[in-house]
Amino acid sequence: MDKLHIFYEAINNHYLLSELDGADLLQEYNEIETNKVKQLIDTNSNWIVNDYPRFFNALKKTTRPEFFTPHTVQEFKDLGVTTYLLNGYNIGYALMPEPDGNVSIISIFNNEKEVKGVVDNILQSAIKNGGTQLDHYGVDALNQAYGRNGFEEYDRYKWDDRYASPMWDYKKYGRPDVVLRRYNKAKSNNTTLTEFYDLLRRMDK
Repeated sequence: MDKLHIFYEAINNHYLLSELDGADLLQEYNEIETNKVKQLIDTNSNWIVNDYPRFFNALKKTTRPEFFTPHTVQEFKDLGVTTYLLNGYNIGYALMPEPDGNVSIISIFNNEKEVKGVVDNILQSAIKNGGTQLDHYGVDALNQAYGRNGFEEYDRYKWDDRYASPMWDYKKYGRPDVVLRRYNKAKSNNTTLTEFYDLLRRMDK
């Protein structure tokens, strides 16, 4: 993957901050629906595969347009990208084969307001379906999420304003490095955020 695409996909994979950062940590979510979604993802048989129009429509339903890098159906076809959209939900990811045999996990998103804590489930599904590497901006929440799912850093690039989204919030997010990671099963220490949310709610009662 060339540097331009690395920076673009790092922006797209920043979507997971909607589940991980402090502003959304205690946001109301539907526990029953979240558990249902987790089960659907974990069975790994409820994905709509390569329906590009539906995938892009779901991807665009973001509340964080500063993390959105537009792709086209033709671009995905030319790159041999496989898209995964959870049936009935605006949740998904895509897998892009690389010349070196690795498979990049790109365009990870959860655009369901009532569903939280499924980051680990999505990443583990991507791994099951062949994903071996990804890149992202090096903020703590994302470092932790990708790290506990077995993605080890193997390289990084300094921030480059040329590749930034026009809507990027420099005051809030600064200029983080782009971190490149590859999956190492031995390093996986998978946990779920839903358990943490549930604990906070019990403490609040």
